[in-house]
Amino acid sequence: MVNPEQQSEKLSVDGFEADFEADEGISSKNLTGEPLNGTEGKPVPDLYEARDQPGTSEKKPSVEYIEDIRTPYWDTENVVGAVRNLSPVEPSSGKIPARPGFWKRRRQHYRRHWILYTVGTVILLAILLPIVFLVVFPAIAQRLVDNASLPIYSASITNPTPSSVVYSLSSSLKIPAGLTVDLKPITLSLFTNESGPTDPYVKVNLPEYHLKGETKINITRQTVDILNQDRFEEFMESAVASKKFTLSASGATTAYLGALKAPIKLNKEVKLTGFNNLAGFEFTNVAIVFPSDQDGTNLVGNITLPNPTVISLELGNVTLNMIIGNVTMGQGRIENVFLIPGNNTVPIRATFDLKTAIQHIGLILQAESSALTKGNVVISASGNSTVYNGVHIPYYEAILNNVLLTGEVPLIKILVGTLQQGLSSNNSLISSIVSALNGTSGLSSLLGELTGKSNPSSSLLSGLFSLL
Repeated sequence: MVNPEQQSEKLSVDGFEADFEADEGISSKNLTGEPLNGTEGKPVPDLYEARDQPGTSEKKPSVEYIEDIRTPYWDTENVVGAVRNLSPVEPSSGKIPARPGFWKRRRQHYRRHWILYTVGTVILLAILLPIVFLVVFPAIAQRLVDNASLPIYSASITNPTPSSVVYSLSSSLKIPAGLTVDLKPITLSLFTNESGPTDPYVKVNLPEYHLKGETKINITRQTVDILNQDRFEEFMESAVASKKFTLSASGATTAYLGALKAPIKLNKEVKLTGFNNLAGFEFTNVAIVFPSDQDGTNLVGNITLPNPTVISLELGNVTLNMIIGNVTMGQGRIENVFLIPGNNTVPIRATFDLKTAIQHIGLILQAESSALTKGNVVISASGNSTVYNGVHIPYYEAILNNVLLTGEVPLIKILVGTLQQGLSSNNSLISSIVSALNGTSGLSSLLGELTGKSNPSSSLLSGLFSLL
């Protein structure tokens, strides 16, 4: 039993203060009371001596506490105070419970806060989904169209009138593999780079297309109005006069990728090979018609019109100015001209005014002297008129009038062609040529000029009169 006269004491151990009441036979002033549990004759250790000595390896005393403090217990190794009974406390195993894994902790965290995460997810989707559907997907669809090539395999402009043409085109549009895109009908504006898409020269309509991989795009004989004739002339002039020209097209439509849709703009500039002023033009099978036909034709032959492009062009009946030595000698007529890709050989019938030739003989000889020394004559042609179904086509006339076609023709080939022409149509021509070759006048005088004899003008003049 506790002696009421005994006083409560405080003992400070290793920084802690332990309150306890002195038990029977133990004084707080004298801790050397009766020995407990076999501690006879053993002094009570100084709890601070070992701790205060520097470098000591002895363990610092420790205190373990158990609830409901009543009786202290001391031993010689450790201070065990404030224990429930006199039995020593078993030391703990020292094992720390394993910490839950990362995903387990995450699941526990989400279970505790699922409402917050649900609300946050809804808010995030409300923000992101409109961005995906209104910004991201349209941008992806537009990028697909922008990056898709648009090769032109063929094109044609036919049935021209002053206000319209019939337009055909074959192309393709390729999108990445694995994607399928539906394009709604689209109206394409064709324009020049100088005017821009707001001022097109024609508009063509494309039907709905289901794009998968490489898809053919075709416009078949579509009659289109010429919206701006000046712009159309600019486009056609660039196509005829240049080695390369640009076909520019623009339009807007809606693209569907499954259930997703996006507005897209089709803006394409396609580089194409131009007509290059029909470079490679030449006269072939040229012959003099003697006497002239009833329509005045006195020279016939073929001309070759090269077309290095993928464009077919229907012109109609074309009248050309025939030029020799910078002097317009007459006109040539080409009927039903339809230029397809490649070389186009068409017959020409021409009327040369020999009186004009005689009047400008000096100028002609001076201009043709270089070609004549090689036994050739240079014949040129430029546009005069273009008529389709009896109607003048002003934009073609404006273009062809600025094109000068030039070719050298060997005189010997003209002679041979004339002989062939004469054999089939006029036997009297043979005797005229034979007498001219055997005599001192006529063609022999002309040949003498070609070989460098003196007095070229008079010799050539007398030769021409002999042939007449």
